[in-house]
Amino acid sequence: MQKNEIPVKEINDLLDVIYEKIPKVFKAIRESIFSAQAGTDIGTAIGNFYKALMEKGVPEDKAMELTSEYLRTLTNLSENIKYMKD
Repeated sequence: MQKNEIPVKEINDLLDVIYEKIPKVFKAIRESIFSAQAGTDIGTAIGNFYKALMEKGVPEDKAMELTSEYLRTLTNLSENIKYMKD
């Protein structure tokens, strides 16, 4: 291959691998987020987040607001991932 030549074959091979692997990665992410264990883990994380805020002296109304925002963030993330195609 010459110095300024575009490596078309190598790029094509790379894109084939990406095309094959990316859907599997998205599927694994979706399955890990929407499993029963993931639901339990998210509930635990939210509870721990709220508890830590309260233990640090954050007022209850502010702790609830921050915890709700945390849950919204996790929900938005999971909604975006849910719609990724296989």
